[in-house]
Amino acid sequence: MNHSVLGLAAILLFSVSGCQIYLLKKAPSPTEDIPKETRQEKEEIRTLLEKTELAIQKDQLLYPNEDNAYAYLSSIIALDSDNIEAKRGFEKIIERYIQLSIKAINRKQFNRAQSMLDRARLVDKEHPSIAPAQKQLDLISSSKIDVLKINNNAIDVELEQRIASFGLAPPKQNCRFLISASNDEQGRSIYQKLKGAQNSVKLNAQINIKLPTQIERQCFNR
Repeated sequence: MNHSVLGLAAILLFSVSGCQIYLLKKAPSPTEDIPKETRQEKEEIRTLLEKTELAIQKDQLLYPNEDNAYAYLSSIIALDSDNIEAKRGFEKIIERYIQLSIKAINRKQFNRAQSMLDRARLVDKEHPSIAPAQKQLDLISSSKIDVLKINNNAIDVELEQRIASFGLAPPKQNCRFLISASNDEQGRSIYQKLKGAQNSVKLNAQINIKLPTQIERQCFNR
């Protein structure tokens, strides 16, 4: 028998008895590997993030109902509990409420300032930025504020003495001063008179160029 024929027969016998043939399958494309509903969720999340950003820009943080940043972010978390952008969105809401609270404090709108902090707590009552803002509000809202009006009056000896006396902090209190003047030169002059005989003491004072000319003293318990 021809050696080539014997070799062919041996190969055929080996193939039938011990060898299995595997067909290679086509590798799935990236889009085929992602379920259709997941792609829909991603599109929905993208839309919700856009609505969130717009709501934050309009200060629609918790209100009105359903059309607010918090509601949109909550919907995102329901779809993807680990969504980083959504978690950052909640941070933005808290940061904005704290900004609004500080703005209200500076305007002495203490009830509004408290309301803004209370809303921040509705998002995350344990957020580390809330406590310092609350402390600042409590301190300033409990402070005593007095005003010495100067207006356009010439500062004579009597008024100068009143200014110097006004610069003395009451016992067991720390005070800061807000000097309103028509120009920087006048403000600095009032500051020096406010120090009076306390030449070596540096007062906690700020000069604002605005009228009427006056000194506001705000004192806190030590």
